[in-house]
Amino acid sequence: MIKQFFIIPSCICVSLLKKNRSLVSHEVNPKIIWLMWIILALAGLAAGLCVNAPFFAAVLWLWVMGIAYNVEPLRTKDIPVLDVISESVNNAIRLVAGWVMVSGDTLPPLSLIAGYWMGGAFLMGIKRYAEYRMIAVLLLLHDVVQG
Repeated sequence: MIKQFFIIPSCICVSLLKKNRSLVSHEVNPKIIWLMWIILALAGLAAGLCVNAPFFAAVLWLWVMGIAYNVEPLRTKDIPVLDVISESVNNAIRLVAGWVMVSGDTLPPLSLIAGYWMGGAFLMGIKRYAEYRMIAVLLLLHDVVQG
């Protein structure tokens, strides 16, 4: 109970500060951000290609999943259940990337990949559940304050 009194104010402060970020408030030129994003994406993919072809494929897949999770029109982050599935698959992709970086061209067993993915899905699901509970507490506090 005491922990919630410390978490709720910090949660409110973080959400209020997000709208003041330099990119959102247009303090930074969006063209510069796009240029940086393209350069860093290409550099990361080129580095992945230097390791081996399966690692490059995993890095490319992770990049695509990052775009699907964060960028409209797909933005799976905003779709309940799909957000948990699409974010947790990144755990499995990272497992595959690490495995092929060390082993070369062999893939980990499918059971290990599935287990790793499901473990990530469980953790993401619990995180979302905690966020929904926090929203409910904030709404309840709002109603109490409003009278």
